[in-house]
Amino acid sequence: MSEIIKAFNYLDKEKNGKISRKELIDGFRDIYGDAVEEEVNKIFDRIDFDGNGVIDYSEWVIATIDKEKLLTKEKLELAFSLFDQDGSGTVDANEVKELLCAGRDIDDEVW
Repeated sequence: MSEIIKAFNYLDKEKNGKISRKELIDGFRDIYGDAVEEEVNKIFDRIDFDGNGVIDYSEWVIATIDKEKLLTKEKLELAFSLFDQDGSGTVDANEVKELLCAGRDIDDEVW
């Protein structure tokens, strides 16, 4: 994860936790040369999920994490087993409620 942080911080020249289109263009100019603006537009179209014109850190992480390493079969099975508390192979609303509301007093009407 540290490489993701380093890359984000390198591009975030204003150190405001966001990468502007200009910052990305400046950072990628050496890689893409004259085609940098076209490439940055493509990147923004894919990464700027909320459409606010900047890439914030959460958008950067979502776009750059290695999903294949993060979402291995073993990790997905473990996550599923946390919800499937009765071992039935399915997850019902009560199991989700139990896990998400553990230790909290949440009104049943929410569910």
